Amino acid sequence: MKALFAIAATLFATSAFAGTETITCAYNSNSDYQLDIIVNTQSSQIVGASIYNVDWSQRPESTFKKTIAAGAVNPVQGVSVTLEDNTTLDIDYSVLEKGHAGAVIVNGSDEYHCW
Repeated sequence: MKALFAIAATLFATSAFAGTETITCAYNSNSDYQLDIIVNTQSSQIVGASIYNVDWSQRPESTFKKTIAAGAVNPVQGVSVTLEDNTTLDIDYSVLEKGHAGAVIVNGSDEYHCW
């Protein structure tokens, strides 16, 4: 019974991000802080994001927050996303394109560069 529960839990956890792509970014002032943006590959919608400290052995899954709102900051430059903890991400469109080279501003001041 425990094995069946473990399999079900694993399938549920992995299916939550099926059909998604992770874009990884590093904080300019301290590369120990990273940002993972989860994008639905079929709809191109931002599912959510994780901000975590790799030096503290944090895992992105433990800090994941869902997107609760999204809208264009500037239709030419990028999109703004609000996460469920009210963190805001201002994402350059170039981050969402192939190669992901661009910047994300977190809460209006912390700049992350993506790859």
